[in-house]
Amino acid sequence: MAASGNASPPVLGNQIWIWNGTSDDTWSDTSVPTPGNLQYFKSFWVNVLRGAAGKTVELLIPAEPSSHAQAAPRRPWYQGVLDWVMPPAAAATPPTGPDWYVRLTVDNPATGWYDHNTVLGQRQGARGGFDPTDLIEMAPFASPYLTLVLPHPEWGAKAGDYASDFRPADGQPATWTLELRADPVGSQVVLHWAGDPAILQRSELIDSQTRRTIVPTDPNDRDGDPVTLTGTTRRFVWRYLGR
Repeated sequence: MAASGNASPPVLGNQIWIWNGTSDDTWSDTSVPTPGNLQYFKSFWVNVLRGAAGKTVELLIPAEPSSHAQAAPRRPWYQGVLDWVMPPAAAATPPTGPDWYVRLTVDNPATGWYDHNTVLGQRQGARGGFDPTDLIEMAPFASPYLTLVLPHPEWGAKAGDYASDFRPADGQPATWTLELRADPVGSQVVLHWAGDPAILQRSELIDSQTRRTIVPTDPNDRDGDPVTLTGTTRRFVWRYLGR
């Protein structure tokens, strides 16, 4: 994405939001586990920055490079929009070295409502507070909704709900607060997790309402944690015990 003339300061944010019917899927070029597919004729939200004032903003979709061409130098994120259109073959590649992440999902089997876009973990270059790998989660603009967020009211100017939250890749214990939000309530949903088994074995999930501690690698929880929604918000804590 570019603007006519010089695009400095930036004109658009590098995060997009796509409403899936009950929650927002969010994508960015800065977080490895959050690539996405931008389908034809599918609308999305993007943050227009101050640098766009007085400029004409364009969406540029470059031609797909040939598989026989030499590796191209790293492109600005806006020149990789086509990568969101094509199936992300590398999306399933797990992180290497000290980097790790866990993806948490929530599904309502009866209605098909879902949120599969919540990611937490440790990553080189990440900070304890806000950093560019932490993706904002937009509030639902309609009901019904079913969403799982990482709330950070303590982040000052960056306070809000997030779809991802990465901490420094130091292997130290860390804790994340999650909120499962839904409207209407009264149905049962299933909370699930996926990640490196070695990380899951050193983690635990605590249901703040029932005080139940879930061990993600416990065979009894292999199909996830069924949660009956008795209110619009249910809080959980993900705790990584460290190396």
